Amino acid sequence: MIFKRAKDFIFSLLAPPDPLIEAIEHMTAAEFIKDARRTPAMPRIDGIESLLPYRAPIVKAALVEAKTYRNKKVTALLGAVLAELLLSDLPMSELDVSATETRIIVPIPISDKRRRDRGWNQCEIILADFEKAIAAKRLGTKFEIRSDILIKARETTDQVGMSKSDRAKNVRGSFAVRAPTDVTGRKVIIFDDIVTTGATLREARATLLAAGAARCVPLALAH
Repeated sequence: MIFKRAKDFIFSLLAPPDPLIEAIEHMTAAEFIKDARRTPAMPRIDGIESLLPYRAPIVKAALVEAKTYRNKKVTALLGAVLAELLLSDLPMSELDVSATETRIIVPIPISDKRRRDRGWNQCEIILADFEKAIAAKRLGTKFEIRSDILIKARETTDQVGMSKSDRAKNVRGSFAVRAPTDVTGRKVIIFDDIVTTGATLREARATLLAAGAARCVPLALAH
């Protein structure tokens, strides 16, 4: 709602600055990663790549800030962090990041209702900043950010507090591919900011594979 967004904006102006957010805004990608990895990682979710522990205070704070307030300094940092980790930490066999072909990265979409209420999709914003960070490195590694391929076909219930099985049921059939020819025979990375059980990313992967994608790698910034 417009009223809610206006209220959040006014609150952000009146509230005292959060010292943690201020510290995050002045971090480099390397500093952020080093600090985040002082917190032990959660057990890996089978078939899903995740990069940082969500329970690390700076990771949780940064992702909440990006989602709730669209803090440009924080999203720019998260985009740079994603670029560093995607190129250095993930197995090459998973993403073929050294290959010459362009890899498609598809953000998890949000519904039209949620976009109206919030005003943005934080995954799209982080990926836009990731694209800038990749371009600045001038490594020749090619990624194509496509926010128009995967769409939310129906509204889903907020999954906070749901069990793993209920989450899977909640998202089943909730995605669609706008134009299957865009992914036919292509390798696709599916990106979400946070993964909890993997239900959303698995459903998105199934949808893209059914549409003809050659391979889909689910990727989350944090777990």
